[in-house]
Amino acid sequence: MSFNFDRRTFLKGAGAVGAASLLAACWQPAAKSPTTPAMALPPAVLLPPTPPALPPEGVHLL
Repeated sequence: MSFNFDRRTFLKGAGAVGAASLLAACWQPAAKSPTTPAMALPPAVLLPPTPPALPPEGVHLL
């Protein structure tokens, strides 16, 4: 029993292996439930308020 590998068959197999390895490399497991109380809060609660960005004194935008 022999199977003849031509160039098209080889390229199909190489493409399938490449796609599988790309998917395996980019796969990330689902996020686990938070373990610390700080992780349970929404991000807006964790960050301090920031002042609005203003141009430096003496710079006129209009």
